[in-house]
Amino acid sequence: MRSLTAQATSSLLNFPKESIEALGEDDLPQGSVLWGKISGGSKGLAWLARGPHLEVVNPVTGERLSAYRFCGLHGRTPTVRVVKEFSWWKRLGLLVGVGNALCLYDVEGSRVVKSIALPGRVIAIEPVTNDGGVNASNRYLHPSLRWFTGVAAVATDVGHVLLVDLCLHDFSWSQKKIEILDLDFATASPGEVAQVRETAMRGKRHLCFPLQSCCRRAASTLYFISRTNQLVVGFSNGSLSLWNIGTLTREHNSWLKGGRIPVCAFTFQEPANDPGSSCYLWAVQSTQKSGGDALTLRLLQLTFVKRRRTESGRVMYEDLACCEEKFGLDLADVIFPRTGQNSNMKLLGCQTVEEFNDRLDEDDSMNGVISPNASVSFFSWQGYASGQKYLSTYLGVFDINGWLNAQMPASLRPESLHDCPYFALWSLDMVTSLASPNLVLDMMVDQTSLAWRGPPSYLAPGETPRVSSCGFACEMVMARKGKAFEQKLQEEQLEALLSAAAETGSLELLVGYINRWTAEEQPSAAENLQFVRECAWNRALHAADEFNQICVPLFDGSFIDQETHRSLHQCQFRLYNLSTILNCLPREAQGICEDLTDKHELAGLNSLYAQMVMWFCRSGLLPEGLDESQRSSRCFYNYPLLQSHYRAHRERLMLLSRGKWDLDGLMIDGMVSHLGKRVEKLWCRGEEPTGKYPPPSLKALLQLYLLEDTVEIAKHAIVSFLVVFITPPA
Repeated sequence: MRSLTAQATSSLLNFPKESIEALGEDDLPQGSVLWGKISGGSKGLAWLARGPHLEVVNPVTGERLSAYRFCGLHGRTPTVRVVKEFSWWKRLGLLVGVGNALCLYDVEGSRVVKSIALPGRVIAIEPVTNDGGVNASNRYLHPSLRWFTGVAAVATDVGHVLLVDLCLHDFSWSQKKIEILDLDFATASPGEVAQVRETAMRGKRHLCFPLQSCCRRAASTLYFISRTNQLVVGFSNGSLSLWNIGTLTREHNSWLKGGRIPVCAFTFQEPANDPGSSCYLWAVQSTQKSGGDALTLRLLQLTFVKRRRTESGRVMYEDLACCEEKFGLDLADVIFPRTGQNSNMKLLGCQTVEEFNDRLDEDDSMNGVISPNASVSFFSWQGYASGQKYLSTYLGVFDINGWLNAQMPASLRPESLHDCPYFALWSLDMVTSLASPNLVLDMMVDQTSLAWRGPPSYLAPGETPRVSSCGFACEMVMARKGKAFEQKLQEEQLEALLSAAAETGSLELLVGYINRWTAEEQPSAAENLQFVRECAWNRALHAADEFNQICVPLFDGSFIDQETHRSLHQCQFRLYNLSTILNCLPREAQGICEDLTDKHELAGLNSLYAQMVMWFCRSGLLPEGLDESQRSSRCFYNYPLLQSHYRAHRERLMLLSRGKWDLDGLMIDGMVSHLGKRVEKLWCRGEEPTGKYPPPSLKALLQLYLLEDTVEIAKHAIVSFLVVFITPPA
C-alpha cells in the first residue's frame, strides 16, 4: 500500500497566551478534557473548550475573538460538550451544549443571549434554520415549525430528540441577566401552534416538537441534509433514522452492517449528472469513546422519487423510495491490518467539499437542477499503525463520481489501495511532527481549495480524474505537551491522555496551534514522464489556454480579505502545476517549443510572485482580514516617510563626496541598479516619481518578481532589505 504524503506550507501559529492560560486553570473539575474544532462555515472560526471554558479564535491570524466561562446551577461547574456555528441576522454566534442547557452565544459580544434547560445532558446539536416566522421563506418546514424563529435539533443522553424554537426575534429576557428558560412540548395542531407559542413565551418558556421521547436508544449524533429536508439521527447501538422535517415523520430506520457500534458522524454527497434521483450519505461508526479500535465508513444510497429546483434556487430531493448500504470500509482492518494490539482509532472529522460549474449547461438548464461537478469527502483520524508506538495521522479522500465510474464496488481490498481511482490515503505525519509529540484535535479542508493535477479535458469521455491527483488546502488544530507526557503518549489511549493531563494539573504545558498545509501528490519521475508522453500535444494546446486564464493580476495593492487569500492560494497551486508541466513539454512537443518555453518562464514568475504575496500576508505585512476601523488606524507602509529618509541620506552623501565620486549612492541603490532601468520605470509613480528606492508601494515592490531575465536572488535581496529597514530610525 502506498500512501501520499502531505507537506506543510506554513509555520505553526500559537494560540493567544490568554486562551492557553484560561484553559489551563487549576480550579477546573477533575477529568476535564480539552477539545477543539474548526468551523466549516463561511465565517471561519476555531474554538477550544475545557470544562466550563470556551475560547474562540481566528484560524488564519490566531486572534482571540471571544471567550466565556459558563456557570452552573447550585454551585456546580458545567462542562462544554458540543459547539456548532450558528449565525443569525448578521450576528456571528454559536450554539453551545453545556450540561443540561442549550445556549445561544454571541461571539462578537462574548455573552450568552439565551439559555434553555433540557430534559437530559446535551449529546448533539444540529442547526436546522436561522430563519422563521409566517412571512419567512421556510416553506419546506412543517406548518407547525413555520411559527418558530430559528430551529435547532438537540439530542440528550436520556433519548430525547427535540426540535427547539430558538425565538430569535425576542431577546427581552436576556438583556441584563441571563435566565435559564424551560421547555414546553408542543402537541397542538398547526392552527393552534401560534397561540400555544405565545402563551409559552409569556411564561418565559420555549416551545419544542419531540421527534423521539425518552427511551433506551440514545442518539449519538445529528445531521441535517437541506437538499433532502431530512434530519439524520445516529444512535449508540449502530442504527440510524431519517426524519422528514416537512412532515415530521420518520421515513426510514435501519441498522448498519457494522453491528452495535455507535454512529459518531455523517456527511452527504451528491454525484454529478446522476440519471436517477439518488444521493449518498456517509455514516461513520466508531468505538473511540469506549477505547476500542473499530472505525468503519458506511456509504448509503438514498433514492428518491423526484428531484426539483425550488423557487429560491435550492435543489430538493423528494419522496424517499429506499435507503441501501452500498459500500463499506473498515479502517482498522483494511488500513491497519490486525496485529493483536489495540490500534486506538480516533475519528478527527469528516466533511464533503463540492465544486459547482459557474454556469448551467444545456441539460441542467432544461431540468432546472444544478448538481456539483465534483464531490469529494474527507475523513481524518489518528491511531497506532502496526508495530508503531506513536500516533499516526491519516486523511482518506473519497470521490463519489470516481466510485460510480468504477461500477460502485461494495468494498476495497488493501492490495488495491495503491491504484484505486476513487479513494486515496494521505499520511499527515510530516505535518503533525511539527508539534511532536503530536495530538491533533480537529482538521478542516478549505472549501475553495480543490485543484486537480491535469484538467478534465484530457480525459476520455465518461472518465473521471483519479482522486490521488486531487490537491487541497487544510487547517488543523494541534496540541503539544511537555516531556512529562512523552511516555504516556506511547502507552495510553488518546482520551485517557487528555484526562490525565487535566488531572495532574500539567495542562499549562499545552500549547495550541493552527496549521495550514496543502496536500499535493508527489509522483515518481517515471510516472511523470509516462504521464507527459501519453498526452503531450493535448496538454500543450491546453496549457496555452490555461495560462491565459490564470495569469491575471494576482495582487492589485488593495486590502486582501480571507476569501481573496484563499483564491490566491489556489491560483498559486495551479501555476505551480502548470509550470511543472510546461517544464516537461518542450522536450515532447517540438512544434511549439518556443511558445511553451516563454509560457513556462512566465508561469514560473507568476508562481513566485503569488508565493511572495502569500508570504507577505502570513507575515502580517499586508492588512489581511482587517475591518474598516483597523485599516484606517494602522499604517503598513509609510512611503513618504521612507522617501524623505533616503533622500536626506543621498544628499548628505553627495555633499561628502563633493562631486568627486562616481557612485550609485547608497548600498541599496547599487543593489537596485543590478536589475536595470526597468525598475526605475516600474517605480516612477507617486507625487514625486524618482524611480529610486524605496518603491512607491508594496505592490510595486512585489512586482519585481514579474521582471524577466533577472536573477532571482537579487529580487530577494531587495525585498529582504525593505523588510529589515521598513521603519527608518528616528
